[in-house]
Amino acid sequence: MLLLIGLLLGASPQANAKNSKSSSQNKKVPPLQALVPSIDKATPTDLSKLKLEGAVHDSYNPELIAIPKSDSVSAYEAGRKLYNKGDYARAMTAFEIAAATARRYGVEDSRYKTAKAAMVSTATKLTLRKILGYDTDNKNPKALTGKVTTVYPPSTAWLGGLLKDDQILSAVQDKTKNRIQLIVQRSGKRYSLNLGLKSRSGAGLDKDKTPGPTLTGKINYPELLVRAEKQIGLYDCVLMLDCSGSMGDRIISSNDRQGVELTRFDWCRKEMLGFYQSGQGYFPEGITLVPFANKFAIVNQARTAAIQNLFNQLSPVGGTNMAHPLSFLIDDYFARKARNGGRIKPLVIAILSDGEGNAHILRQLIIKTTQRMQYPKEILITFLAVDATDEGRPVIEALDNNLVQAGARYDIVDSRTFEELKRYGLLKMVVAALLEQQVERD
Repeated sequence: MLLLIGLLLGASPQANAKNSKSSSQNKKVPPLQALVPSIDKATPTDLSKLKLEGAVHDSYNPELIAIPKSDSVSAYEAGRKLYNKGDYARAMTAFEIAAATARRYGVEDSRYKTAKAAMVSTATKLTLRKILGYDTDNKNPKALTGKVTTVYPPSTAWLGGLLKDDQILSAVQDKTKNRIQLIVQRSGKRYSLNLGLKSRSGAGLDKDKTPGPTLTGKINYPELLVRAEKQIGLYDCVLMLDCSGSMGDRIISSNDRQGVELTRFDWCRKEMLGFYQSGQGYFPEGITLVPFANKFAIVNQARTAAIQNLFNQLSPVGGTNMAHPLSFLIDDYFARKARNGGRIKPLVIAILSDGEGNAHILRQLIIKTTQRMQYPKEILITFLAVDATDEGRPVIEALDNNLVQAGARYDIVDSRTFEELKRYGLLKMVVAALLEQQVERD
């Protein structure tokens, strides 16, 4: 059963008004299913059969507004756009970031005051359903029921699979477990959706304190990456390489030592070669390479020569389909585990890509993967942004930060920015996925 943990400012009294009879009926309702992943069963096993071409194209949701984290004015403008769309939860986050970044100019600075005023205004509109990330046609703003008119990506409701036009029939709150169970009707069938609740970590409205948005994902203890590097040898390592057409674009912000501009694809060549050459002692059997675009290939037991051959034989073309190769790798892992009585290494998958592509369809695949796992670090997935634009970041960040809130059994997703990838290198960024909580702790 899916679990959504919302960011709660205050519980809705409407959510408490349901009786025990309704609760007992809800237990029989199946969980909401947002996606049934498919697997490419015709996957080639060598590069000679690989043709990265097809009709799938990268897809971005124009309604998905990224929140810049380094500039107060840009964050504030993103907040205004989100506010105007009615996405008050992410608008509040944007205004918190704007205030936090403007605080260095002093509390009398106009940018700081403007952001603080926007936070106060937004707080008055943060009803429970807005915090959870959806809206309905119910005229009572505190009610959770009604026909869904909007689902705001990448909220926990969106991650959990709630769709526009779903009918929310009832909402039952269990105070002891701090959960709300929604009964959702879709196409004549009923589904259950559990939403856990937790408090926002401070709305930053205290004028004597610096607003504190949670900017997760930043490496705070890089020395741990060096100390723990050998832990990567305990895992089977897979490098997934985005070979879509946009990977052929040049990186404006990064030059090599000779000053020659690199494409994203060429940059990945250097990093992947460096990854294996630096860490080959941890991989006596080599690593697994998975180039993907519309189609994908599996290159097992790859060493330096195989990495070179991959880049010599392939050119970026087509769109991005991450779901097929990731689904294949996950199912293959569990099949090998069953065949070997569980005596296999855990799996770490690093995805080198320049953006979201169709990453939004991975949400249910990853949640279902966690429900098949037996312990937290059995499978780890890290998204590594290669000169990515802001368009792809919100969904990846949601998968990184809010997956457990959306029903995942464990937090198995990590993500890293291009700035971190350039600073620390590919090997250390994969190690960071193994140590996410330690290297990011306050």
